[in-house]
Amino acid sequence: MPQPNRRVVALLLAVASLASAACRKKPEAAPAPAPAPSQPAPSSGGTSQPAPTTPPPAAPSGPSAAALAEARATLDAVVYFEYDQDGLTDMARGVLDAKLAVLMANTEVQIRVTGHADDRGSDEYNLALGQRRAATVKRYFIDRGVADSRIALVSMGEEQPECTTGEESCWQKNRRATFTVTGGSITNVPPR
Repeated sequence: MPQPNRRVVALLLAVASLASAACRKKPEAAPAPAPAPSQPAPSSGGTSQPAPTTPPPAAPSGPSAAALAEARATLDAVVYFEYDQDGLTDMARGVLDAKLAVLMANTEVQIRVTGHADDRGSDEYNLALGQRRAATVKRYFIDRGVADSRIALVSMGEEQPECTTGEESCWQKNRRATFTVTGGSITNVPPR
């Protein structure tokens, strides 16, 4: 009786194999490769043509990491003010124009402008001066198309000095507006 058992087992294996094959998802056919360009037959001199090479992969689209880092550094740049002033110098306008280009290219980015003052004057006066400096920067951006809601203001007055030696070169560093990205991310660089 060993013969019928072998036949039954073989039959069961064949049925299981067919059932398994029928249930499997057929793999999608891969696209046919492009035909290779025809090459002339080697001449009687025995020289042959080099094999065709595939072109290098296309460069990734979008700005490079270095360009994005440069745009971020532009937003981080400090703007300086004259003694007891909240008006913008020509140099400050140049820095703000570069920031404006980055903000316009990245409309989801939100910033905080923090106004600072040197330590001459009362605490209250310097807080107010820092606020006016930050407001001047915000107004500059808004007048050029940046939405008001994207810019928050803070004044630190004289509370966060950059320098403390008590001389004019030091005080100049403390009369400033600093910038912090508070929302969104820089994904585009402005056109040059």
